[in-house]
Amino acid sequence: DKNIENINFQNSYSRKKDELSLVPQALLENNVKDIFTGFNHSFLLKSGKGDQVSCLKSWGLNNFSQLGHSGEENCFNPREIQFFNNKVIK
Repeated sequence: DKNIENINFQNSYSRKKDELSLVPQALLENNVKDIFTGFNHSFLLKSGKGDQVSCLKSWGLNNFSQLGHSGEENCFNPREIQFFNNKVIK
């Protein structure tokens, strides 16, 4: 029984502490077309005009660059994957 509020996640390098920070939260996004999840990461497709997708976002643990962002920094809020800008996602 750990008091999660007292753990400083900003300065932690322990994967276990990062996993403790993956607490389900309300998703404040509009026009969500679909959500895909991995063990410690998630992806979100936002719908555009018609059947098109306007963007792809990801968040979670990123120790193997699985989020699609540059680097291996963890991301705990949905962040757009720049690689997919101006590309058709089906």
